[in-house]
Amino acid sequence: MKYSTIIIAIIMAAIFTACDKDVEGCMNPNSSNFNAEATIDDGSCIIPGCTDPSAANYDPNATESSGNCIFVGCTDPLAANYDPNANEDSGNCIYPGCTDANADQYSAEANEDDGSCSTYFQRWTGTFAGDFECDGLLDQFFGDAEMTFSKVDEPENVDSMEVFIEFTLSTIPLNFGSTITRDSMYAYGFFEGVMIDSLDIIPTVDNEVFDITMEGVLGIPEDNGTVDGTLTVTIKETSSGLNFEASDRCDFLGVRQ
Repeated sequence: MKYSTIIIAIIMAAIFTACDKDVEGCMNPNSSNFNAEATIDDGSCIIPGCTDPSAANYDPNATESSGNCIFVGCTDPLAANYDPNANEDSGNCIYPGCTDANADQYSAEANEDDGSCSTYFQRWTGTFAGDFECDGLLDQFFGDAEMTFSKVDEPENVDSMEVFIEFTLSTIPLNFGSTITRDSMYAYGFFEGVMIDSLDIIPTVDNEVFDITMEGVLGIPEDNGTVDGTLTVTIKETSSGLNFEASDRCDFLGVRQ
C-alpha cells in the first residue's frame, strides 16, 4: 500500500509538471499563424500587409508583404507628371498646352496653360488679294479687289475682337471695321459719297457718286492661307437724283500675299 501510494504521487507530479511547461509560439490573434496554446511569444508571428513606408496603405505592424501596397499618383504615361510607380490614379494628371479656346493652338486636353497660345486675331492680320464675283450688275465693281486686315487693339480674355479692314475698290481705299471670332469674321461697312469716275454704271451721269453698304461673313481655315465668304453689297447712286440702286451677293476668295 505504501509503495502504491508513492507511485501514484510520482505520476501525479509528472502530470502537473507537464501541464506547467511553457509553450512557445505566436500569441498575436491577428497573426495568420496564431497559436492559442502558446504561453511564450517566440516572435514568429506572421502579419501580412503593406511593408513599404512610402505606400498610402503602409502597415507598420506588418511583418510580411501582402503585395497590395497602394501608390497614388498619375498613371497616364502621356501626362507631364506621370508616375511609373503609381498603381492608383490620383486624378491630378497634368497636361500642359494652350487652354485659350480662342487661340489657334487651343488643346481641349490641356489643363495647365504652358504659354503657347497666340492671339487668334493674328491669323487674320496680313494682306489677302483676290476676286469678287457678283451675281449681277455689280460684278464690274469688284472684278479685282484687295483686302488688308490689321488689328485695332489686343484686349485680354475676349471672345471677339475688332479688326480694321482696308478695302481697295477701283484704286479707292474704303476702310471699315469688323468683328472676328476664331474662324470667322462678321464684316460690315457703310461708305457714303464714294466718287467713282472709272466705271460707267449710269451712262448718262459723269463722276458718279455712290453710297455703298457691304455686309457678310468671311471665313479663314487653320492654314491661314486663304479667306473666303459672301458679302451682300448694295450701291445707291446719289449724285444725279435718279435714285439708282443695285444690290448683289458677291463671293470673295482671297489668297494671302
